[in-house]
Amino acid sequence: MVAKTRKAEQKIPLRQEKNSGADALRACLENAGQSMDESCPVAVLGTNNGTYYFISPLGEVRKFSEQQMNEAGIQGLFGGDLAWLQAYFPIEPGKGKAQTGCEFNVAAVRVYLISRCYKKEIFDDSAPVRSVGVWKNKSGEMPIVHCGNTVLINGAWVKSGFYEGGIIYPAAPAVTRPADNPATTQECREILAGLECWNFELPQGPELALGLLGQAFIAGALDWKAHALFYGPQGSGKTTLARYISAALGSMAHTVANNYTEAGLRQGMSNQARAVLLDEMEADGAYGAMKPVIRMLRQMSSSEGANIRRGTPGGHAQNFRLNGCVMMFCILPPHMEPQDRARIARLKLLPLKLQDNASFNEKQMIRRAQELAPKLFCRAISRAEHFAQACASFKAHLAAAKNLTSRAADQLAAILAGADIFLFNYPPEEADSFEERMEFIQPLIDEWSMDEEENEGQQCLTRLYSSPLNVYSRDENKTIGSVILEALDAQEGKFAREALKQVGILAKDYHTDNHYIMIANNHEGLHRIFRGSKWEGGGWVTSLRYLPGSGSTKNAVRFAGTQMRATIIPAQHLPAAGE
Repeated sequence: MVAKTRKAEQKIPLRQEKNSGADALRACLENAGQSMDESCPVAVLGTNNGTYYFISPLGEVRKFSEQQMNEAGIQGLFGGDLAWLQAYFPIEPGKGKAQTGCEFNVAAVRVYLISRCYKKEIFDDSAPVRSVGVWKNKSGEMPIVHCGNTVLINGAWVKSGFYEGGIIYPAAPAVTRPADNPATTQECREILAGLECWNFELPQGPELALGLLGQAFIAGALDWKAHALFYGPQGSGKTTLARYISAALGSMAHTVANNYTEAGLRQGMSNQARAVLLDEMEADGAYGAMKPVIRMLRQMSSSEGANIRRGTPGGHAQNFRLNGCVMMFCILPPHMEPQDRARIARLKLLPLKLQDNASFNEKQMIRRAQELAPKLFCRAISRAEHFAQACASFKAHLAAAKNLTSRAADQLAAILAGADIFLFNYPPEEADSFEERMEFIQPLIDEWSMDEEENEGQQCLTRLYSSPLNVYSRDENKTIGSVILEALDAQEGKFAREALKQVGILAKDYHTDNHYIMIANNHEGLHRIFRGSKWEGGGWVTSLRYLPGSGSTKNAVRFAGTQMRATIIPAQHLPAAGE
């Protein structure tokens, strides 16, 4: 850890130096340079390509070029406190800049700071920055908790603004710390009782929401974090639910946002590991503004979150690191690919029935959630080991007993463990307890199994089969899927087979029970069909080969006069009559 705190009671001897940076530096090296470095209120990180990096007395990471290291820049770096500068780099009274109001030797300080930077190794300007949130601790069981002005690391609170283990922990505006004592299971069940006031379509909805809430507290420290989408018609209480969950998360949630873009979220969330709640996450016509937001969420699910690198107008690279859990609320959900649905638990809300729910008091519920938030926070971080054990056990059980993929098991185990740390004081230990604790997750298991059936190749086929094709006249379009069905009729399908050739599709062995089609790897007709989709530019070739039983032709085949290689799609993936 870099020490940078200035001891006010230490008496610093004044030294008279010439008004020269080189002379001052030489004197520094000859005299007590070590004590001067230790007493300096600015910590030095190093240099990289002509840029010099420091941590200010406030704990902020600051960077300067040589030109920026002027009188004003140095004063800003030291926070306007010039006592140390005046003590070690004074100007002789009545000489030089002393007559114009400058109170320290600017040239000497610049040389001193640059020389200290060069004594360090070259600084990695892409080094991870961990600001407010909960982070993984490789050297201890309890995660690292950053609360803005202080950091809980290895069981002790220390002042933020240090560089350790290749990671920067900068100072930030202070947020509420976790309470000294964790919430009891009874207090956690108060939050569950509050969630039960909403009319979830699934009876297990409140427990699922509690599990998402539990893992959201420590999502930045997890190997996998689950996101959530709460959707329902007007009158289902989505915005109130967002406020309630935000109140329960307390300082570990950003303010609920209802108007945002991917760039705004990326810049506002960067280097933090707190939950993000997005209201009005509505679908837009072409998946437009929400598409990059959903893609960003997908990248945030893994252990290190999303690591995004963008160029600036000045020609420099800028890093954005996004971690934590995201919860979305909307009426009409945006379009999601299977890989998105694999990371986002979707819970439907029905209209509230307040006449049947006398316990629904919005202000009182939110106020109580705010009171419990610090204690819930304490319970979540103090039970990190419980979470890890439960998550590993649930994942293994889901894979073995429920035959789920590793990705599905990761997602559901995180939700299960999030609820487990709030509802139980110990992780599951035997098969009976596994099954009992997993009951509320069964609807998501069933939903996942259906999503798994639609892989990348099947999505591509769906796009192809549902695309229009003009067969008989300019005014009559049919879907390619229906034309393929006609083409498989050995007696009546000649016209349809010729039409398919025009778009790069061949129907083969249509007179047998082992019929199949060939789809050209490069054909203008297919380029038109897939234009604007993720399969454009020939991307359909790779996607279709994810289909079981598909393959590539060994030799080029002829499509309406043009020869090219093709992808073979067997009968099991062809459209069936009546579909």
